[in-house]
Amino acid sequence: MDTEVYKIRSVGSCMKAAFELYISNLKKIIYRTWLPALLLSICSAFLIQFSLRPSNSLSSSLLILGFCLLVYACATWQNGIVVSLLNGRAFRTNIPRVVRLALLLLLLIIILSLVIVFAGTIPMFIKGMKGISEQTIMFSGIITIATTLLFLLLSIPLWYSSYKYLMQPDTKLIQVIGRDYIRGLAHWGYLFIIVLLTTIFICVIGIVLYMPLAITSQAITLDNYGKVMGDPSGLPSYFSIIAFTTTMIVSFINSYVMLWALVTFYYAYGHIVAKDKAKKEAKAQGNVAVPSNETPIIPQTI
Repeated sequence: MDTEVYKIRSVGSCMKAAFELYISNLKKIIYRTWLPALLLSICSAFLIQFSLRPSNSLSSSLLILGFCLLVYACATWQNGIVVSLLNGRAFRTNIPRVVRLALLLLLLIIILSLVIVFAGTIPMFIKGMKGISEQTIMFSGIITIATTLLFLLLSIPLWYSSYKYLMQPDTKLIQVIGRDYIRGLAHWGYLFIIVLLTTIFICVIGIVLYMPLAITSQAITLDNYGKVMGDPSGLPSYFSIIAFTTTMIVSFINSYVMLWALVTFYYAYGHIVAKDKAKKEAKAQGNVAVPSNETPIIPQTI
């Protein structure tokens, strides 16, 4: 895809450029990514259907975990194709780096999730099982929410460091959580605004997009509660097919909404690279001023 990414842009200009690039190449993106998007939607449908079943068995939990990993794998495949469209390199060249990055981020998610769970249980350990009260549970919830929010805010620079790893072949994986993460941290404010606006946009789309899925899921959940209480099922026999198909369609569309977000952060990465280069050049010339927004800094490839 033709794009001038390495250019200083305002937040609004960054999101506009991403939207224009995405819309103008949407046909090509769908043509290249429909298969992983379809598999992702099928796995997501199975995941939600199994999650709604009233079962706490080990086999059911392992099945849900397996589908979670399949969804993550399909999303990684789809993202790898988009990365190839953005940087112009072959998919077979990009996919090893995309997979390594995906595994690193998955490992971070697991580690941070364990830290969040541990932090939330600290008040209960202090009080002891016999001393747990409503205030203890509330305090535990506050700690869990605060820790989660803190980690989410600290993860924002990973958008820059991740794209640096994907777009520049000489970048090492460790730099994603090392030097390049620190560089992204220096631009935290810019990235935060991009993340905030992108999240708001995705949430607005999601409210409309996930409404049919919420209705079918709620119907299945209430029906399952009724069956546990001994009542007969009130749903028609074909309702599970309707729910499965609805989930597939919603997940398929949502995967392309998320791809737009990836393009947006691609432009944010380009802005940071361009701005850092402009600062270095300004310092070398004895001038601390940085060129204004919309000024081209470096060519398409670096």
